[in-house]
Amino acid sequence: MKRSLFVLIVVWGIVGAVQGGSLQERDFRYLKDIRRTTVDVEQLTVFLFDDEMYSEMREDFADFRIFDDRGEETPYKLDQVARRGTDSMVLFQPVAFSVEPDAKEKRTYVYVDANRRPFSRLAIETASKNFKRRVRVETKGIVWNPRLHKFDDDEWRSAAAGELFNAEIGEGRREQLTIAMPEIRTPQCRLAIEDEDNPPLTITGIKIEGAAYCALFIAEPGRSYRVCYGAKATNPPRYETSAVLASLARTPQPVEATLGQRVRNEAYSPASEQKQDLTRTAGAFGKIPLVIAAILTVVTLVFTLVYAANRIVKLPQDEEITPRT
Repeated sequence: MKRSLFVLIVVWGIVGAVQGGSLQERDFRYLKDIRRTTVDVEQLTVFLFDDEMYSEMREDFADFRIFDDRGEETPYKLDQVARRGTDSMVLFQPVAFSVEPDAKEKRTYVYVDANRRPFSRLAIETASKNFKRRVRVETKGIVWNPRLHKFDDDEWRSAAAGELFNAEIGEGRREQLTIAMPEIRTPQCRLAIEDEDNPPLTITGIKIEGAAYCALFIAEPGRSYRVCYGAKATNPPRYETSAVLASLARTPQPVEATLGQRVRNEAYSPASEQKQDLTRTAGAFGKIPLVIAAILTVVTLVFTLVYAANRIVKLPQDEEITPRT
């Protein structure tokens, strides 16, 4: 019995070590100061993500946190500009691109440097007229590898398809040069334009549009804050900020803040990544460690009882007593 209790305590301790413990600033690769005007009351504060954060954060933003000057984690709400009603779409510029015609496949590839900025519309600018071409939007590099801390999917995958056309004869003109798709974040995408036996289009520009991401948090008076991101492996945080703001009859107008220059975290240590890997593994399997602990406890208890039963010393049978005469 004592042995089974000992095993339970050990396993429970291992599970607690894996699942417990919150992230700290030293667990993140990059830091940015949040620049805002401080006042003597609590403020609902908002800031937009910038290109550096888009390019270096995970697709699900799970490796993003806010800390105050005491080193304490600050809850936030992840939101988008379009949902806040300030702008329906945000145009990301500039967008670098290159064009590679493929005469053998009768197709033109347009490679777009998206820099992992979120977008749901892609538009071309062209000097060509009177055409109608089938087109696909293909992406790669959107599969996250937590161990290598990078997106390492090297296969081109179709994300959207449609048609590009222009009809311009005399005073009549009609064109469709935009492809809509579900929101994606990818380092690079490409357009595969089916030319067939027609000359390739003359592409002069590419625009991508999407709803920019932002973070809202409640700033305390007299405190300074910084953004931390680039943790190797972690799970998305679950804060109550959204529920708190939703419970208000009227959400206060947030004060806009800006971000400082990105700096590398000098306190960051690759050794902390092992702890993050364990935390992510435990989170992915949920309650499985607890189930394993319970099974091991039952098995150990059974073996302990069987072992104890085999050591019981059997008492000799009573001998028959003959009365004296």
